[in-house]
Amino acid sequence: MIANKRIRSLRITLSVSIAAIITALTAVVGILAYSSSYKSVSGVYLDQMKNTNATIARQIASFYEDMEKEAKLVAGLDAVRSAAAGGAAEAAAASVSAVAAEMGHYQDIFVATADDRGGARIVAASLASSAGASIGAADGASVALSGSVWSSAAFPSPRDGSALVRILAPVKRDGRVVGLVGVDADFGRFAQALVSSVKIGQTGYPYVTDSSGVFIAHPTAENVFKLGIADYDWGKAALASPSGTVLDYTWQGKEKFLSFQRDERRGILVFSSIYVSDAKADAISTAVLILIASVVLIVVAVLGINWFMGSRLKPLVAAAKAADGLAAGELDVAIPRGRRDEIGLLLESLGSMAARLREVVASVKSGADNLGVGSQEISSASQALSSGSTEQASSAEEISSTIEEIASATRQNADAAAATEALA
Repeated sequence: MIANKRIRSLRITLSVSIAAIITALTAVVGILAYSSSYKSVSGVYLDQMKNTNATIARQIASFYEDMEKEAKLVAGLDAVRSAAAGGAAEAAAASVSAVAAEMGHYQDIFVATADDRGGARIVAASLASSAGASIGAADGASVALSGSVWSSAAFPSPRDGSALVRILAPVKRDGRVVGLVGVDADFGRFAQALVSSVKIGQTGYPYVTDSSGVFIAHPTAENVFKLGIADYDWGKAALASPSGTVLDYTWQGKEKFLSFQRDERRGILVFSSIYVSDAKADAISTAVLILIASVVLIVVAVLGINWFMGSRLKPLVAAAKAADGLAAGELDVAIPRGRRDEIGLLLESLGSMAARLREVVASVKSGADNLGVGSQEISSASQALSSGSTEQASSAEEISSTIEEIASATRQNADAAAATEALA
């Protein structure tokens, strides 16, 4: 019987096979997902770094432009014009001091007149210690005295070491340049606020350097004007590369990559860097989520396949039992019908086979019955023939006995005749 046989379930075999295939595909998908996710996440971080650099560079440019506008406004004050033209310096000092106090982002505002060396001498300032100091022609005085606005690169403040930028604007009176106004703006506080407010991923951050690579603004404020990227090979490579370059490098044993944007006019570079581990961690997280979803899919798929195959293969079990019954001689076993698929065709063929077997068995039984009747008739004929043969054998024996008697009588007669002839 089929129930006593150890078989390998087709349902389980198919379920396990499909689960194995899905698992293998999931592993491949996981690897591809990690690789694709790493590239995608790296691209996202790189775009964020570039956008951060561009945004900070624009804000720095706006800062310079605002300082230039404010310097021009200060240059238009009457007290400033008078002092630049050689008038009273006290009124100009009071005016620029008031502006510095009101604005709050200047360490010093000063008024200077031209000297005979192409430079200028400060005659009034918001910081009393600046009065009398000279500004060399190479320090922008010649540009401002020629009628144009000049802006410096960032430099450390002599007071507190913070980053300042100096803007020089011409002071005009009656249509001619009579001196200049200088503003030392607190660029470091502005730039420090920019880089401190931005975070890229988990470990990324921006920073600002001058054209030589010295830090002007950095999340670690202690690095400003004390450290620079030019001391490292990757920093030298960055300083020698065009704006927008992306570089991979190692920092303290860990992989990082950076991107930067250069402002040639103001001598400023805006960098953003991030550890590669950020991109890898995000890629792993994405791959893990995909794997978890895949595991759930595998479980659902196996359960679904198991249920589906069970419902589809149940008629095959019934067909096996029917075939087992036919093998045991149960020709009237019930075979399920009604399916319109391959299994239905198999059951229909099995039913036709059972019907044909019943016909064959019935035909054989009928032939056996007919053969039994014929055998009985043959047996009766044989018995009659045997009885006739016995009677014929008895008659033959009687005839033989009679013949022997006649032969004996004949011999006796012959002997008698011979004796008579001898007597005669």
